[in-house]
Amino acid sequence: MKRPSMYNRHEASLKAFVEKFNNVKDDLRLVMQIYNTENFRDDGVIVDTKTGKRITFDWEIRDRYFTSGKFAFKELGQFERKLKKGEIGLSLQCDQDETAVMAAWHEDWLKEKPRKKKLRTDQKVMNLEWCSTPSISGFTSIKNRRVSKNDF
Repeated sequence: MKRPSMYNRHEASLKAFVEKFNNVKDDLRLVMQIYNTENFRDDGVIVDTKTGKRITFDWEIRDRYFTSGKFAFKELGQFERKLKKGEIGLSLQCDQDETAVMAAWHEDWLKEKPRKKKLRTDQKVMNLEWCSTPSISGFTSIKNRRVSKNDF
């Protein structure tokens, strides 16, 4: 979910990443597509053009906690709030200087129970997503790390 102050930066970073992703030349034939209409849930789909399989993704640019490919925490409690978004398969988080992306499959988050934690940015205790298997890739190495999870 985007903060209004980050909306333009979010959109610009998403478009830049999708362009880079779609320009990778390999045999996977994966294409990222951004939704034209904002739905405040997810940002687009990755389509396997061989099989037609699709996976929905959510994109977010981080202005804190994730800089130059280094995530500030051992666990992903700051990665995403535990919102019921069953339609999302993959969460993509861009670091603040747009040099790396952290990816986590939502099904991996479902293996662990939510933890309650009060954040300085919130006025109440929230359920947070936890995932112990994130993947961080630099933009320059995107060809080597495009997607897996058995390619959907």
